[in-house]
Order: sequence, then structure tokens, then C-alpha cells
Amino acid sequence: MGRKSIAFVAIATLVACGEVALTVDGGPDAAFVDAGDACVGPFCGFDASACDELACQVATCDGSVTSVSGRVFDPSGTIPIYNAIVYIAPEPLAPLAHGAICSGCAKSIPSNTIAVALTDVQGRFTITSTVPVGEHIPIVVQVGKWRRHIDASITACVDNPLDPSLTRLPRRAHESSPDDDMPQIAVTTGGDDGVECFLRTIGIDDSEFTSPTGGGHVHLYQGAGGSTLSGGTATAASFWSDNGAPGTQPMASYDLVVLGCEGSTFASEKPAAALQAMEEYADLGGRVLAMHDQYYWLESNVPPSAWPSTAVWNHAQDPSNQIALPMLVNKTFPRAYAMSEWMAALDASVEGGTFPFVEARHDVDGVSLKLAAPWLQTDPTNPSPSDPKLIEAFMFFAPLTDAGSTSKACRSVVYWDGHATGSTPGGTFPNNCTQTGPLTPTQLALTFMLFNLSSCL
Repeated sequence: MGRKSIAFVAIATLVACGEVALTVDGGPDAAFVDAGDACVGPFCGFDASACDELACQVATCDGSVTSVSGRVFDPSGTIPIYNAIVYIAPEPLAPLAHGAICSGCAKSIPSNTIAVALTDVQGRFTITSTVPVGEHIPIVVQVGKWRRHIDASITACVDNPLDPSLTRLPRRAHESSPDDDMPQIAVTTGGDDGVECFLRTIGIDDSEFTSPTGGGHVHLYQGAGGSTLSGGTATAASFWSDNGAPGTQPMASYDLVVLGCEGSTFASEKPAAALQAMEEYADLGGRVLAMHDQYYWLESNVPPSAWPSTAVWNHAQDPSNQIALPMLVNKTFPRAYAMSEWMAALDASVEGGTFPFVEARHDVDGVSLKLAAPWLQTDPTNPSPSDPKLIEAFMFFAPLTDAGSTSKACRSVVYWDGHATGSTPGGTFPNNCTQTGPLTPTQLALTFMLFNLSSCL
């Protein structure tokens, strides 16, 4: 046993107290008079190379445990995040790979993670197993490619609650650590809905909204009537055009594509090649969120695509914008059930599980249950007179075939038949963003869908 091991032993015993003892072989009475002398005490025989430094700092407590607890929030620090992963792993963390690639949880969470927990519907977590003690213990919060790394001081044999300001998702890359990261997002703006303003409302810093060459993580492309950046904005048509083999289109470099409602389909700007390119992007591992009139990407895709078969399309009269339509979360599968519980925890839903959905649209009467999962719908036991079978949000996995085979590892598409609101049409970002108050129940539901879409499936 050399002096390097002795130095570690001394530090490890300082963080323990009372009846605390480290789980490794040893104790505070291990001593050397000189490097060549015999070892005295129960630390003798401990090989510091046998475990990682953090793993060697785990304490055994007498009648108690060492734990770390807290809550994970969105970048704004106000909305709790469900199913976030909170873990402790030796540094350094590997950079996250971005783009349309299949990278599930197993590939983004370090293999040498020594303690981990998931958040519940209130964003709460508690890590109780193999928690190391000492100063500068690395705690990582991650949802897909949203990742934040903090260092915490952990005291042995008690709970160590973390300040919520430390466990929110990052507002920008490298916010508090070089390991802090967020998805690479492409947003096509539209004249009927400023979805880019919604992303700003959930806390993404203005510095991250840039042109494709501006270095930010949210790149704006101007769709019909949509907002622009003060320095100029590339067109949405240039973004989704097919200019190469699968994986070489501009969209292939993004983790998430958000298609803002343009107020119409503008079919002439979405040729068959563009429709196919969008499907290729999803099949490669990209995520897609299509808002309202962007149903065109799904309904009008060309054979052999099965995307049109995901829903029963019916572009009927929309409910009045003055009506907050009662909307029900379809709780027949686990993630949607969690969403219902999450909405209730935020007091966003009423008795029976419905919540007021503003600016609902009528484009979908139903979904093919062998291909897609309905998330939001009017209550079938209490239908609206004008919209008895309205579906407001559904999701499917890609690649998708008519036979219903899906690959659920890392890819999904969400259709949201409504708007994000909180903006004025067109204009210059962020001056077009008008929301000052808290998120509405409709926006909260969209927030859940966005982070679920970003997460590991």
C-alpha cells in the first residue's frame, strides 16, 4: 500500500463521523511511520485501484443511509420534469452525440455510473444506493440530450437535499459546466403560431436562438408568415428540401425538428422529395413535433410511406377560439397515464382528468391503434356537441409500416392539432413573443409532450 492510498484514506475518513465506516477494508487507525514500514490497522490490504475513487467514498451507516434528493425542473425552473435521470458518475463525461442517430439511454448514460434515480410526476427524486460522500460529488441531471452537471457536498448518513436552482435543466449549453448540453433543435416558424416563443417561455436562453450558422442550439428557419431573426433567417423550404442521400439533408444534424403552424399547408413548398426526406430523418433517429397545419407531412406523404395511415383525417370546422374545449388525457398506456398524474399534480386538470384546451383544431377523428397512440382527445363519455371524437395529439414510432411493425428504441413523431400561442404573427424574434404570465394548461400539456419526445423511449 503506497502513499497515494494513504492520502485517499485520510480524506475518506474525514467525511465520516460517529459510527460511520467506509465500505472498503480499512479504518482510521491505519498508519505508516515510513513508506517501507509495515501497515498497522484494518486499512491494511486495501487496494485503491480496486474501485473507482467515487465508489470508494461510499459510507456504511449505523441505522441510517446517505441519500441525495431534490426536484428536476425545466430550464425556466418552474415546471417539474417527469422521468428525468439523475445519476452520479466519475468524471469526465463523454460529449453527447447530436443529430438523427439512434442513441438510447444506454449509450448516453456512462457505464460506470454508481448511483441513479428517476423523477416522479412531481419531478422528485431520491438516490439512496451507493451514494459517495465528500466535496465536489458530481451530480448529473439528464433528459435525452438535455444534460446538466453540478458538484455537490454530500454528508454521510443523512439526506442531502439539493437546491432546485441547481437541478433544473440548462438554459444554455455550458451554463454551469462544460458538460451542460441540450438538444440541437430546428424550428420552422409560421404565421399562425410562434412555437419558437413557447421554447423561450420554458426557459431556453435567447442566446441559443440563432441562424443555422450562428452557433446556438435552436436554429430558426422562416416558414410562411413566420418570424425572423434580426440578422436574417434561412427559409424553411431550404431546410426541408431533399439535397442528398439519407442522413445528408440539413435536418439530419438535428436531434429535434419542430414545425410551427403556417396557417395553411403551403403544399407547393413541400414536394414529394421533402416529404420523403422528413420520413427518412425520423427513420434515422430524429424526433418530429408537427403543429396543426403541418399535418401535411403526415397525411400527404407518398407511397410506400405508412404515415398517412396513422390517423383518420377529417379537416372539419374548428372549435371557436373562444371555447376552452375539455380535453382528456388517454391513460391507456404508461407515459400518458403519467402525464395525467403530472397535470393533476400541477392543478392543471379538473375532476375526471380533463383540462381546458385552447385553440383546439379539428383535423383528426381517430388514429390507427396498431400504428399510433392517441394522447389527447375529447372525453368519449361526454363528447362536445361540435366535436364528438376529436383527437388533439397523437404519437407514433418510426420506422413505420402498414403491418404495424415499429422500432421503439429512439425515434418518434408527435402531431399536435393546435397552437403553442404566446406570440404575435411574424415579426422579429424575440420581439414577437408576448407571453408574460405562467403557462396555460394547454401549454403545460405541450411541455410534457416536448420533454417526453426528447427523452429516451
